[in-house]
Amino acid sequence: MGRWLTREELHEVVWTEPLYRAGPALGISVPRLVETCAQAHVPLPGRGHWGKVQFGKPVGRTPLPMRPPGVHGRIYVAPRRRDTSSADMQTFFGTMPEPTFPDDLVELEAAIAASTPRLRTPALASRTHRAIAEVLAEDDRRRREPGYAYARRDPRFDGTGDRRLRILNAVFIGLERMGAEASARVDYQGGLQFGATVGNTHVPFVVTSGSDKKRHREPGKPLEFRITSDDVQEPLRMWCDSESLPLERQISEIVAGVMFAGELLLRARERDLYAHAIEWRQRQDEERRRRQLEAERQVREREAAEERARVDRLLGEAEHFRQAVAIREYVQSARVAVAATSDSASAAFESWAASALAIADGIDPVRSGAFLRG
Repeated sequence: MGRWLTREELHEVVWTEPLYRAGPALGISVPRLVETCAQAHVPLPGRGHWGKVQFGKPVGRTPLPMRPPGVHGRIYVAPRRRDTSSADMQTFFGTMPEPTFPDDLVELEAAIAASTPRLRTPALASRTHRAIAEVLAEDDRRRREPGYAYARRDPRFDGTGDRRLRILNAVFIGLERMGAEASARVDYQGGLQFGATVGNTHVPFVVTSGSDKKRHREPGKPLEFRITSDDVQEPLRMWCDSESLPLERQISEIVAGVMFAGELLLRARERDLYAHAIEWRQRQDEERRRRQLEAERQVREREAAEERARVDRLLGEAEHFRQAVAIREYVQSARVAVAATSDSASAAFESWAASALAIADGIDPVRSGAFLRG
């Protein structure tokens, strides 16, 4: 079963005891713990640390760095990736704490801008990011495909002279310098999706002409760099070409904006996830109330059925008692009638009378004590 930990709590755990003890204490393996710490940017003790501790030698503790943009402040520590089992959902959503963000966004944005170096736009021939190099290589393969090929695909860009690629390449290189991981992914329609992983958060962006919706442009039209996301309707950030300030001279601002957008999207997604957790808890509470009401209804129905059964039993016993009394009165009347016609009752009559009285005793709940067993 998983649990929620802050980065500070996780840092304290891994610096209090060796990983081979800390992992099982948290219910996870050592590789899983190492992976979790890397995702949370929590430093681990180096080699020889616990050996020095064992022999009483002085050791230091690497302090926990400030939370980088886009990195979760609270981590769900679990043996495996979150599934949809009821127990895991109960732990994940049921114990999820409300997200808190101590950093002021204005100050954070200023700090990110201050830490972003002045970046240039290198020529693709001189320095190419590996993801952009793969895009160029794929376009080159498409150009070599026969023109008559049925499944021929057009190149996505105009080669190394395409401004969009030059701008993306410069942004990718700048993001790597800032610790982010830029990527170009192929979507389900075969198109390219550009973005960067800032901390634990993916930030999608696109370079296109302002009026174009399909990411292709007409030569000479000004370009826009937009940070977009399914989490928000409008672009988070946007930079536009101008005669005095083309996008190639705004690379530092764009890189800083992508890093800051990672924090914005992280906060938006964590708030959305917490809102979903609240809804999940409300549904669970409603389901518990429904089950409780259903259980109470069943108890009431069972008690009512038992009461009806007791009443029916009592009425049945009363009826049997009346029948037993009637049989005895009948036997007595018959005995009087027989005595009036003869001096002594015949053996046949006595046999009949004994049988009738036995039947009366059998159905009489008072005589048999059946009413006590009710």
